[in-house]
Amino acid sequence: VVSSPILAQVFCVFRHVEACLLDMTALRRFCVRKPAGWSRAFASSADDFLRQGQYGHAVDYAERTFPDFPTADQEGRRQWHSFAKSVLDNQGGMRRMYDYQIVSKSLARANYDAAAFWTKFVAKGMTVIGDTRIEDNNMESLVDVAGAIARVRLKDIGFFTVFVERARSAMHNDEEMPPGRVAQFASVISSVKLRDPQAYFAVGQRVIEDPASFSTDDLIRIMASLGNVDYQFEELTRTIGRHLHPQVLELPHEQRVELAFAYGHIGIRHDTFFKTIVKDLLSAYDEYQKGVAIGAREEDLSALRERLYSVRSMALIVDAMITLKMYRSKRYDPGLVRRMVNRYKVLLDGSILDGEQEWLSKFFTHISLTGVRKRKQDLVLQPYAQWLCKNATALELSEVCNLLRRMADLGFDNHEFYKAFIPFFYDNMQELGMADVGCIVDSFNKVKLHNDVMGDRFFYKLGLHFQDQVVLKSGETSKKVQRIG
Repeated sequence: VVSSPILAQVFCVFRHVEACLLDMTALRRFCVRKPAGWSRAFASSADDFLRQGQYGHAVDYAERTFPDFPTADQEGRRQWHSFAKSVLDNQGGMRRMYDYQIVSKSLARANYDAAAFWTKFVAKGMTVIGDTRIEDNNMESLVDVAGAIARVRLKDIGFFTVFVERARSAMHNDEEMPPGRVAQFASVISSVKLRDPQAYFAVGQRVIEDPASFSTDDLIRIMASLGNVDYQFEELTRTIGRHLHPQVLELPHEQRVELAFAYGHIGIRHDTFFKTIVKDLLSAYDEYQKGVAIGAREEDLSALRERLYSVRSMALIVDAMITLKMYRSKRYDPGLVRRMVNRYKVLLDGSILDGEQEWLSKFFTHISLTGVRKRKQDLVLQPYAQWLCKNATALELSEVCNLLRRMADLGFDNHEFYKAFIPFFYDNMQELGMADVGCIVDSFNKVKLHNDVMGDRFFYKLGLHFQDQVVLKSGETSKKVQRIG
């Protein structure tokens, strides 16, 4: 016999459980907002799986439990760092390429971008990654690992040297490198700005030999890769153009923009292509405006809106046309320039993984071409200076040099800002090209930062390096001078 109070409590529990089961919103909220201690419990489970060599289960638990790394709070980031440390501690048991494949892809999907972890992870993993005798060490797994490393923006020269050599040797093996994987390979190496002419030449030869085997997506992906590294391969671009241009208006807007972007960076002024997409852009806008004016039905307006290009698409098309000097006027709206400068800073405040910084150098180049400085337009550039001091290593060295020059063009003359980059340029002196040296000298001269302020040594070192670059470019060798007498 059960007393009534106990029965009442039991029925209360059942009603509570029933309410929870019926309230799916509450269940979903529970799955998204983990209770206190939930993550720690799963973290210990993930660590146990790592110690047992069950890496797939470990990363599965981590992905389900921890928040996306860039948006995580301090506790969430601590959990990811703890998990990454456990991966390194148990990395000795990772003897299959599959283990590296699933771990690297999982951490990259979570946008875990701690450079110290990835550097150690790749260095310790090269014994497996570089061993072709391992059964599952094939191009499929290697491309996946490379894609993960590229996603977190780690340009590990040792790894990518092995990766490129393996891909080039397998380039004409359809089983190892089918067309889709060739396009993926080109996309990966271009995303880390790896300028290896032989690698892109091998990709180009594969496309030229059998372009029909590549899908439209593959061809556009390859063109975008060439644009990312400004690599010119005339025969390849003509081959791809012959396949894509007849159907250009059938392509989605994003793919048309990718082609325009590639043409702009490679330096191919294809007037017919740009005339076609600009005419379509303008006609889509005109038709939509007419529909609004005559009071068209909402379903008709919705169909017309689908033809409209996004602001980003229009900006990238215009950017390509400016790069190719397809313009006649230099008139501009000062207020619009100021609003764009303020808006871009908001975009930069996001995660480095968002990639907004990749456009910063080009953005300032175009802003400086508007003649802002000549018209005494006041721009607030101090936030950009602070951002650049903190994130210079996230940019290409040539982009840093160009940004200093453009900020000087736009009137930013804080001497302490420019002097802060002198040690940075000393450390990377051997990586500077002649154009980079020119940008540095021009920026320092424009803000009147001369030898009397910073001493003679910096410009002297830049001059010596510039002379070395001239000699290397001309193919000459310095002659040894022998003392006589």
